[in-house]
Amino acid sequence: MVEQKLEGLVGWLILVGIGVVISPIATTALAAATFVPFFQGDSWEYLTSRESPAYHVLWAPLLIGEILVNIGMIISWAYAAYLFFKKKSRFPAWYVGLLFFGLAFVVLDAFAIKIVLPDEPIFDRDTVRSIGRLLGVIVIWVPYIRLSRRVKITFVR
Repeated sequence: MVEQKLEGLVGWLILVGIGVVISPIATTALAAATFVPFFQGDSWEYLTSRESPAYHVLWAPLLIGEILVNIGMIISWAYAAYLFFKKKSRFPAWYVGLLFFGLAFVVLDAFAIKIVLPDEPIFDRDTVRSIGRLLGVIVIWVPYIRLSRRVKITFVR
């Protein structure tokens, strides 16, 4: 009887679900705001043309890599939402993996940008904010996902 009360996408899992639904939407919006204007203007040519004063051999691979990772994250978060609403047993590991991958990507991307822009601070305000937000989410939700009885009872399919 108690286990039946714990099963389901209720309680704290509602907040996890909101995050899982918002993540692909937010990632899409952020990527679009970042990369669409970049390709609509002369930014790509300015950074990747050998004649440009801003040219660096790593700009093109870095930008293409960022775009591909963002597309992968959008697809991965959408898949996580599917796993969440279908109550699949893979959801907890998938969710935790996405959180840690997101944190690792932000940190590694900051180091990669530092190689291209050595005079810029490695952790600017936006990067620090992203790292802080991801660490906060990890500190709160990873233990919940790993230890919660509701999670263990709900994600069994």
